Amino acid sequence: MADVFNVRFNLNFSYPTEEMKAIYASYERIHNERILRLPNTYRALYGKRVVFVGDSITSDNLGYRTTVTRAARLIAYDTSLSGGKSSNILENAMETIKTQAPDIVSVMIGANDSPLKGEPLKHGVELADYAANVRDIVSTATKAGAKVMLFEITPIHEKNFAAHYEGKQKFQTNENIARYNAALAKIAAEYGATLLPNGWLGKAADFEPDGIHLSVEAQERFAARWLEAAMKII
Repeated sequence: MADVFNVRFNLNFSYPTEEMKAIYASYERIHNERILRLPNTYRALYGKRVVFVGDSITSDNLGYRTTVTRAARLIAYDTSLSGGKSSNILENAMETIKTQAPDIVSVMIGANDSPLKGEPLKHGVELADYAANVRDIVSTATKAGAKVMLFEITPIHEKNFAAHYEGKQKFQTNENIARYNAALAKIAAEYGATLLPNGWLGKAADFEPDGIHLSVEAQERFAARWLEAAMKII
């Protein structure tokens, strides 16, 4: 039987075809129902070219990216990667921006960069390296003439995160995330990019049980916020 969490976040590709068809059909229904609930005020976005840069919160099969792409009829280029860090999405993101001439580059990366390092395993990307990677993406987008939507790293639900990753040597706090978000604020100011806060998230209901991935409901609210922000900069 398919692990629906793994399917949703693109972590397994070996389930039976008929089972997968049923799961993806349920995703289609959810996206279509969301679109009907969204206020139809984003016609100015129709046909705009958007490059999405992110990790599993962006690549989520029930995430905001698919909803806004369909709702606003975007020409979308997805460079997000489940488990992605600024370091391993950098090359693809920059090349896509250079070759596809997007109107908007939407960046929300850092959930996997920012976890504190622990032994014996090591996680994350050092703050200075993270800032340099994001700066390269934003600089490339700016030179390409794109508007940049730079989203803060989403907070975690600390209690649930700690319980889920206990024994896995992966640590995180919202205080640490704030350090990385401060770097994003400096980059946004440097390039005139739009920095969008994610502090509206934080309750347990906003997350999956692991305390880091966004719930289906939070993804729907994020889609509405994404559309609202995009309309302001286009």
